[in-house]
Amino acid sequence: MARKRPPTPMAAKGRIIGQRYDEERGIWLYDIKIDPPDEPAPVRRKLTLKQEMTIAIVRRLYRRRTIPDIATLTERIAHEWPEECARRNIREIAPGRYKPAPPNRDTVVRTLRDASLIE
Repeated sequence: MARKRPPTPMAAKGRIIGQRYDEERGIWLYDIKIDPPDEPAPVRRKLTLKQEMTIAIVRRLYRRRTIPDIATLTERIAHEWPEECARRNIREIAPGRYKPAPPNRDTVVRTLRDASLIE
């Protein structure tokens, strides 16, 4: 009895590296090497206004110098915040108060990590 032609394997995420005929069961067996899935590039979220302003202040203040500790940096950002609001035409909601408010310490750390300015 003539052997049937081996069936075409289903589309798989891998390569056929070998095939053999099993006499007992009467079927073709395929050795397939599964390739790891392609991981999509990470999607970067759009920065919020507060994050954009924080990064702009840090880049302006520390162009070629190392960034100091977070407490000092947060104070400097709060000090520069009204000037950055003026640059972006953000009005005061009360004397000396702006919306968005200056970022707190956690927001500064998270923003700088997202922008790869600190580790």
